[in-house]
Amino acid sequence: MKLTSNSLNYIDITWKDSQKRPFLLILPGGGYEYTSWREAEPVKNAFIEESYHIGIYYYREEKLLHPQTHEEAKAFLDQLHGDARVEKVFVIGFSAGGHLAATLMTYYPETIAAGILAYAPITSDIKYRNVGSLMNLLGSDMSKQRLYEVSLEQHVTDKTPPCFLFHTQDDAVVHVENALLFANALRQHHVPFELHIYPEGLHGFSVGSDDVAFSEYPLATFQTKFALMKGWVAFAKAFLKRY
Repeated sequence: MKLTSNSLNYIDITWKDSQKRPFLLILPGGGYEYTSWREAEPVKNAFIEESYHIGIYYYREEKLLHPQTHEEAKAFLDQLHGDARVEKVFVIGFSAGGHLAATLMTYYPETIAAGILAYAPITSDIKYRNVGSLMNLLGSDMSKQRLYEVSLEQHVTDKTPPCFLFHTQDDAVVHVENALLFANALRQHHVPFELHIYPEGLHGFSVGSDDVAFSEYPLATFQTKFALMKGWVAFAKAFLKRY
């Protein structure tokens, strides 16, 4: 089933059954340029055995700019919350999808029960920002005010929902400081969080299944080298069960 809006963007939904259950909303990465297949179906497959209804949000079929990006997402969340099958909504976002997920968690905290942020660009701080994502999100308006609006560590409050974060220390695309800045903001506002920083792993790791293995490594090498990092999935599942 597809949940649609006034734009070309949509949520592809897999209802587990007709029962009232938590809904897991997946936001793939792609630098706000596209939605990556690596963090769409493979993520759904990793969580499909859990007790969730699941939706994949294809939010770049029409490339809206901030603030329309999060306004459309909020409208989708309202539709989900209006469905009798949806008990509450969890959000899981990867890279730029993690930025959008964190936007929803900070701008509309009442709509999200808990969130998972995977190697997400969070800040517009010139030292740690991901320039490409910001340009695709903001367009030509890179004013100080707009940059502040999308620097999400600045918008955490005590109402921000609990958050699970994971990142890699050597991420060459999105600085690990993005996760640290957001975690520190959560700590300052006494928001429960869980943070996992792995020593190495290329950006876009997704769930670490064989279908998203990095082409830089033979499959057996990938499986061995990143066995530890694959553990984030089990940790995240346990985290969501607490909320």
